[in-house]
Amino acid sequence: MKYQDLDNDSSVSEESLLESLEKSYKTRIYDLEESIFLAVNVEKSALKHQFFDIVAKAQNHLGLYFMIKGEYENAVKYSEIALTYFTQVNNTKGIADASFNIASTLYKSDNFRDGLIKLTECLHYFR
Repeated sequence: MKYQDLDNDSSVSEESLLESLEKSYKTRIYDLEESIFLAVNVEKSALKHQFFDIVAKAQNHLGLYFMIKGEYENAVKYSEIALTYFTQVNNTKGIADASFNIASTLYKSDNFRDGLIKLTECLHYFR
């Protein structure tokens, strides 16, 4: 089932966007393109409604999905944008997740040294 366009729905709530984002995360296992589609729509709708924390979460999910696809440049781009937001609002879990995405992407893209350094840096956020 394809995702309805939340951008045209004036009754969008933070809860409904978070549910859609969770659905995108679960869907990544069997339909990565659908996950990307869902996350992009959540990002757009959250931006329209100024739910900036959800925008950053959607961008971080997109970073993960693009890493899985092997699109490392997009993965780092989305994760870095999310990391900037999470850092500004001091969201420790968000910082940890975005940093982990970046570190994992660097490691998978044969940038082992920088990936390991970044993984070590983000460890303290998970503790």
